[in-house]
Amino acid sequence: MTQPADRGTAARPWLGTLWVGLVLAVVFATGFVGYLQYRPPGSVAAENWWDLAYYTLQLYGLGFTGVDGVPVPWPLQVARVLAPITFAAAVVSVVALARVNLWWRRITRWGFALVVGDTPEARAVAEATQRRLRLFWGRSVFGVDRGDPAALRAAGLRRARTVYALGDDREDVAANVATALAAVSVRSRSRGAGPRIFVHVTDPDLAVGLRARRLMTEIGQRVEFFTMDEMAARAHIESESLGPDARPEILVAGAGAFGCAAIVAFARHWRRASGRAGERISVILVDEQASRARDELLDRWLVVAESCDITAVDTSSIDAALRSGVAGRPYRAYICYEDEHVALRSALTAAPLWHGGPASLVVRLSRISRHEEAFQDGRLLDHLDGRLVVANVAALAAPYVASEPDVFDDLAQAIHARYLESHLARGDRIGDRPALQPWEKLSAFYQESNRGQARDIPVKLRLVGATVAPRSARNPTFALTEAEVLSLAQREHERWVRERHTAHWRHGAVEDAHRRLHPDLVPWDQLPAESQEKNRDAVRALPQEYDDVLADFGLQIIRC
Repeated sequence: MTQPADRGTAARPWLGTLWVGLVLAVVFATGFVGYLQYRPPGSVAAENWWDLAYYTLQLYGLGFTGVDGVPVPWPLQVARVLAPITFAAAVVSVVALARVNLWWRRITRWGFALVVGDTPEARAVAEATQRRLRLFWGRSVFGVDRGDPAALRAAGLRRARTVYALGDDREDVAANVATALAAVSVRSRSRGAGPRIFVHVTDPDLAVGLRARRLMTEIGQRVEFFTMDEMAARAHIESESLGPDARPEILVAGAGAFGCAAIVAFARHWRRASGRAGERISVILVDEQASRARDELLDRWLVVAESCDITAVDTSSIDAALRSGVAGRPYRAYICYEDEHVALRSALTAAPLWHGGPASLVVRLSRISRHEEAFQDGRLLDHLDGRLVVANVAALAAPYVASEPDVFDDLAQAIHARYLESHLARGDRIGDRPALQPWEKLSAFYQESNRGQARDIPVKLRLVGATVAPRSARNPTFALTEAEVLSLAQREHERWVRERHTAHWRHGAVEDAHRRLHPDLVPWDQLPAESQEKNRDAVRALPQEYDDVLADFGLQIIRC
């Protein structure tokens, strides 16, 4: 994931006033000490603390008149000169601040986030975005219920930095896509690149299909599609530490978006974080359409096919599955029925599932997520000694959505993860080369290099008449011809040379990452035969490499 720029460090119009206030305080303290030392005959200045404070305050407006023949201490000399000056500066600062306030409110309207929709998801994303932007003066997030062009223009779309389309597409599946189109239409008549647009789609299959088309669209469109249930399942499951007591046995009741996403997320998390990736995961899937959902999961998601054994129980009642004995005692049980009252009722009546450890019984809630508060810390309702956990879809997914995810950044991280995996398998170690680092420790240059590779995927595919589609065993395997290998190898070398020259690398007889030298920084025709063949081998491996990377997104390469 992309890490957003923090606008919380923007200039603050109140800093000047703060400094004036600090100087006033220092002057007061200096005058107070000076009067404490100043003792003319018959003066009342030093009789009590209140008199000292009173005479010190007079320095700001009335000034100071000393007694002839009585020396004035230096703190009082300093204070009587600075007091009227700083007081005048304070008055000017307050007047100026009123003007700056109006100016600042106007400019912070540029670059705000616009959230479209009146749903729990929309409100959660608005709150998460407000926390992330942290603008001190003025609002950073504005909301509008409708996403038609007129409403977007009235809300100031042309000045927006980001648009989140979070209308209820359960009512109208095209509502949020229509909002995105309206945003593109409005911004096309404005200057600049326009806002980034994030579109919520509740149907996970539709979301995968839209992402495939997004990936093959010109990058300038800057539109991303996401599913809150997917993001919530991933956030909940990946936050868990899989210790030595963790078992690869889960039960999922409800084959909706959250339930299917939970299976995919658990498979990924188990493979990456358990340290026991070789152990297969036993999944009990309970739903009226469990068999169909199982087949679609195995067909779409490679990580599920490689890691999971799914037993489908075609019934809408989890009680029937528990009575049959097929469920056993899973390590985690995810109750994910679309009807949230059914989900909550099932969790509260399925006593055989109460024998797990902490957080072993997870209930997915969205519309009635306020029930979560009732179980927190057992304040109102018993949470079975911590076994019962409510997965609040909006609360879990909103921080990820507010971080402005980018499909090409996600692809870049997946490309780098595969690069690390292949080199570690050869015996290399982390840190042997500058590029052999985890993503979070990778230098900005190498991170951008991976992003460049990701952005170049659709360009390469178009050159050979290929595209990206939702993954399916029905799709034929993609392979390159030798003519395509040569063409892509030359093009990739040219892209690599441009990337290195942009980063101020130069040709050198020996590769030196610290001095930014590389022997292959020459045109293709001047490249040694060994290096040319190395480039062709790399291109021959691209279909499999890209297929492995895209599989993590439910996608694959096909011929058009």
